[in-house]
Amino acid sequence: MLRNGHASTYQRNQVSTVAKAKLIILMYDGAIRFVREAMDKSGPRDVSARGAAITRAQRIVGELQNSLDSARGGPVAENLQRAYVEITRNLVQANITGQGKHLATALDMLTMLREAWDQVINKSAETAPAAAPAARLALNV
Repeated sequence: MLRNGHASTYQRNQVSTVAKAKLIILMYDGAIRFVREAMDKSGPRDVSARGAAITRAQRIVGELQNSLDSARGGPVAENLQRAYVEITRNLVQANITGQGKHLATALDMLTMLREAWDQVINKSAETAPAAAPAARLALNV
């Protein structure tokens, strides 16, 4: 049995990890929201608003990318890095061309990643923290 000091440390770490994991989901939600906003402005309708929404999505993806820990995350972090590069490439192309297909691709990728993180977080909450998946290590969570 854990002593009170150890139990409270364990509990704090568990809450902190959950909070970080939820933050990742919130970041994906924000990026998805801004991509959808940009999709509503596709074409010549409102170039300025489209560009602003794309820039906001790019910033969030950039923060997700910067939070990767390749030393701890290994192949998972490398795969996430490639995904973020591809999402960013599509966002840049959408900003340059105004074509919705690039936004649709970015949206699909962000949605799939968000769903995967949601599953990782929910599964990790059900298992012992020592059994946390490599995906959580990839983002230093």
